[in-house]
Amino acid sequence: MKYFLSSVVLAVSVGGSFAYMRHAEPGPRLVSPAAFATSETVEGARLSPSGAEIALVTSRLKPSLDSTAGERNSLVEIWSIEKAKKVGELELSSVRYSLRTGIPQPEMRVGERFIRYASDGKLLVVYNGEDLRVLESSSTALPAHRNESVSVELHEALRINLELGLPGRNTLVQSMEITRDGSRAALGICNPREGSAETIRVYDLASGSILQQWKFETGCVFSGYSPLSWDPQGARLAVSLPEHGGGSPHPLFFIRGKAHLYVLDVKSGKTLRDINTGYTAGPVCFTKNDTVLTASLNADSKYFREDTIREWNVTTGHLVREMEEPSQGVHSLLALSEDGNSVLGYTGREKPVEHFLENVYLEFSIWDYRTGKLIGTSGRIDRPQSPDSLDKHIGPIASFGSSNDRMTLPEAGNKVLVWWQQSSRPFLVYNLALHD
Repeated sequence: MKYFLSSVVLAVSVGGSFAYMRHAEPGPRLVSPAAFATSETVEGARLSPSGAEIALVTSRLKPSLDSTAGERNSLVEIWSIEKAKKVGELELSSVRYSLRTGIPQPEMRVGERFIRYASDGKLLVVYNGEDLRVLESSSTALPAHRNESVSVELHEALRINLELGLPGRNTLVQSMEITRDGSRAALGICNPREGSAETIRVYDLASGSILQQWKFETGCVFSGYSPLSWDPQGARLAVSLPEHGGGSPHPLFFIRGKAHLYVLDVKSGKTLRDINTGYTAGPVCFTKNDTVLTASLNADSKYFREDTIREWNVTTGHLVREMEEPSQGVHSLLALSEDGNSVLGYTGREKPVEHFLENVYLEFSIWDYRTGKLIGTSGRIDRPQSPDSLDKHIGPIASFGSSNDRMTLPEAGNKVLVWWQQSSRPFLVYNLALHD
């Protein structure tokens, strides 16, 4: 089997336009641009289960004439990739702010926003910085005189107060995953200023109640990868957490540390399995075969070649296999399609600069889960230039996973979305055409 990759560019500007362009095989030729509007800053993004739409959490600022105050709106937007247009929108919040003290008031919580589809696209679960929203989605065909377009209607079914405290205290939701049926949400919560505890909390999305909670003294980890994964039944949770050392709560204090893969039972609260993965594991994926896939968060480039995709039996804790990898290894990103056939991993290049890593180029690769063979790569991905002058990065680009680079795979496994968190850089949507 081989993957043939073509890509679509969705360009976001502060002035409010997307550009829609298609890359032809085999080269990066751009054809047929078309424009459509969106908000200024994208804070969260996800492809729908079918890969036909993109759900966004966006932030829109409306300054006053003297720029010392204004309105900040947080929105959920749904975009059709094929139609290159917005087909749904719901306002999450609207806050008046003031800059007279030099600090925005009211103060907004820093950190990532998350949006996830569930229940075959009928539900959207959103973390917008303060609470958890469960949104119901339905599509309605409009009259013929309106070009027979389809409108996605969103309405709020449940709001859960996460009780994170004041924004200034910096308690953050660092990761979020939803069961496929939309019944449960798992959140990773920590406060890097106050200590090394990572709290894993499971919510019932019908009642809003907390079903289970665990606390691990392992050190806070940053957003940008997926250390949580539900099993297909939504009964067990796979969690990767690094060993913490040196008394520092800061992420990636370790270099050659190890990580533990925990398999947790939600009903009893028991840890069913504690697996030492042998490397600094980060992203995890539960499979239908009662195994879990892991990839590395190793921060030492001398050992990148050792960083394979590893598969673990959750009953025995034994290593099942390691998947074939490029010379630079697999890092920071792992995703599995719903049918269990396609695995997405990050294979870009990083280089050490003093005590940090800088990104050289972005790249993702696709494996056939059944054979473990590498079957396609994106090639080098250049970050599109943002039309917003304030959005241009100053200085070196941080390593993938620790900066704002993001990549996602829909349940169908037919596309890959490359986007930039808290940015107005253009999106890239890769179409994956599988051929035997």
